[in-house]
Amino acid sequence: MTLAQVQAFVAAFLGLVASLTGLLTTVAVLMPAHAARAHRALDEAPKRTFLHGLGMVAAVVLAFVLLNIQNPLIKFAGFCLLLVLTAIATLGGAGLAQLMGQRIGEMSGARTSFGFLVRGSLAYSLGVACPYIGWLILGPLSLICILGAGVASLRPVPRTVPAGPNQALSVER
Repeated sequence: MTLAQVQAFVAAFLGLVASLTGLLTTVAVLMPAHAARAHRALDEAPKRTFLHGLGMVAAVVLAFVLLNIQNPLIKFAGFCLLLVLTAIATLGGAGLAQLMGQRIGEMSGARTSFGFLVRGSLAYSLGVACPYIGWLILGPLSLICILGAGVASLRPVPRTVPAGPNQALSVER
């Protein structure tokens, strides 16, 4: 292995970490309500989120099966399904970055919420990019969790509208 190959690998590694950090930060900033719901799902009900994510793994397997079928229309359907699942995982990943950033911020005593978010995104990106343990353990487990959190972030939140002085009526958006 030459020095140029080592440098190319390091540059690719740093580029992927920076890209994932930027993606998670951008999604959390542009879609704060969805990221907050994913954050809340991961924080309040991690077991339920993991189980929902396990159910979504079946959809991921289905997408890869569809991609391997030779019919172009079925292959396109598999690609579209994989694209939707990636978008859902990105929403869940933004929530996970918020959760990690909040916990890192509590430990460090930092004051800015944007700093929390960037730190959480960077910590998550570096953890997943870590050879072997990140790739084979943290990556798949976090993918299951963020798929479940992404599904939770897409559910509508019921609003309460006062119906009277002593009653509240739940209304779906």
